[in-house]
Amino acid sequence: MNDESSKQGAAGSTTRREFVAAGARLGVLTAGLLGAQAAVAAKAPRQAKLDLEDPQERFKLTVKMRGTLADGPVHSFVRLHIYGYGHEGNLVPFFSMNNYAVNVWRKLANGNHAVQVYECGVYTAFDSYDVITEWANPFTGERREIHQFRAGPLNVEFGVDGIIAGPETTVKPRGMMTEVLQDTVIATTQSSFRFPSPFQPEEFPKESPGKLFYWDSHASHSSPLAALLDPDLPSAPAQIAMTNLVSWSPWMGMSQRAGRTYGRGIGRKVDGPASLPPAVLQSLERYMPQGLDISKWGPAYDDIADYKEKVKAPRR
Repeated sequence: MNDESSKQGAAGSTTRREFVAAGARLGVLTAGLLGAQAAVAAKAPRQAKLDLEDPQERFKLTVKMRGTLADGPVHSFVRLHIYGYGHEGNLVPFFSMNNYAVNVWRKLANGNHAVQVYECGVYTAFDSYDVITEWANPFTGERREIHQFRAGPLNVEFGVDGIIAGPETTVKPRGMMTEVLQDTVIATTQSSFRFPSPFQPEEFPKESPGKLFYWDSHASHSSPLAALLDPDLPSAPAQIAMTNLVSWSPWMGMSQRAGRTYGRGIGRKVDGPASLPPAVLQSLERYMPQGLDISKWGPAYDDIADYKEKVKAPRR
């Protein structure tokens, strides 16, 4: 944990907008515009090589891999498998998630790119497309109602000096090495963050994961070198891989039990909802239609704040 992250965590508020952002489980920064992929394979790139020592070249590469150099919405889908770890023994399979994100990219006057992140997810049985609305907690034996995931818009900015995540975000991605392996470029980020738990144990003894909430997230994007070198393509196809290690979600009812969830995700940029497997699309249409059509998103939504209100309502 670096000093900067600790300071930011200490100043955090108490809502979901402190839980998610671009690059996490969710919070995966994404992009699409893949229609030109076939054209990439059919012609040789005009640019001779990729200069990773040039900050501007690295910046351009980052935007093409994660988003687009052109303005507009871009899309991704990540299939996330979530396990529990109680600080002993092996990982325990919990459930999976159909995670879909739409990010709206806009080039700024200073040359940076601003992104508004709209993200949602529907929980399924582990390694299955079967949607679940209840879950049997293997650590406590209690059946818990699922609180489906939606968050946004969140704000992120990409610049030559790195990724600037808005104050409402918990994932603060920091770039790592960019590597070229044969015909593929791999760009990786890491994030380590902690902040006061939105559910303090004194007020929420069952929902609280503890006084502090921990979020560690790592993600990588892999793109064809030819697409990144093609000056006619504003966005490159990309495979997405990610892992995260996160304090228990309040809806799990862990009663401050030691441990965290471990998430393992794999996915890619997609053209849009029509590119999704039928079962995934059906799950999102039923439970998260706002994520498929962000024009119907409505006001900014914070699912942790919403869950807190749900918990507090019977107490009034």
